[in-house]
Amino acid sequence: MGVKTSVYISNESIQVVTGRFSGKKVVIKDIVETKVQEGCILNGVITDPQAMKQSIESAHIDAKSISLVIDGTSIMTKLLEVPLLKDKEKLRVVISDSFQDIENRDNMITDYMVLDEKNVQGGATVLATLVEKEFIAEYIELFESAGLKIDSIDISLSCMIKYIMNINRLIDETFVYAVVDKHTVTFVLFVEGDYRFSRRIRIMNENDTNEMFEELVRTLLNLIQFNKSEKSAHDITDFYFSGFKKADYDFYRKLTDAIGVNVSSADIPDEIRYKGSENINNFVYAIGNIIDL
Repeated sequence: MGVKTSVYISNESIQVVTGRFSGKKVVIKDIVETKVQEGCILNGVITDPQAMKQSIESAHIDAKSISLVIDGTSIMTKLLEVPLLKDKEKLRVVISDSFQDIENRDNMITDYMVLDEKNVQGGATVLATLVEKEFIAEYIELFESAGLKIDSIDISLSCMIKYIMNINRLIDETFVYAVVDKHTVTFVLFVEGDYRFSRRIRIMNENDTNEMFEELVRTLLNLIQFNKSEKSAHDITDFYFSGFKKADYDFYRKLTDAIGVNVSSADIPDEIRYKGSENINNFVYAIGNIIDL
């Protein structure tokens, strides 16, 4: 695979990661993060296109085309077991029908990520996605106005899953991986190395407060209970936090004591090679977008 320019836009910054993926190794050439103007994007919704265009231009993205990661509460996902169908359009119809409770599906785009090509039920396991066409169109128009072509679009959850599935030491493990993006935290549960569940929360309290600590304790205990309620024969052994605090931070030890399960900072995967000074853990979505599983 050739070099890809991956772009992820959060509420606060534009992350641009340039690199390539080959043989489970991600070789990162460059990482650049640029602040966005306050209020021009909120939960993935572009509220001020002109200000957002200026932020993109100030990022000086040196590429003819990009691969974009989108995020937002309006993106709908679900884990599905589907029949093995070689016809991708027929499979999209099956996936679209699974969202029957959603109105105006004609104005939606359906897509999916294959997690298991042949599961124990004899079908395939996919992460299904439903997103409004207008939501996508606004991003395409925005980047075109900045002179950039979008080659592909993926969602942050899918990129996070690819990032985790590419870590050899986590194969067959049962754990929760959390990506902290300022006040938003996305948790994903893997059981024996297979993705099972995701939860997204907004932390309402500031860092290093008792309120934030109690908020995280409740969330982690709820995830432990969810795993048990699914009658999983495998208990969660670890919670890994990416983009949060350094490995020696005492907060992790306190969380471990409070929930009875190990909580720690996520290690930098051996599968990622980068010679720069930026912390890889802060760029999970953009890096995951480079991985092609």
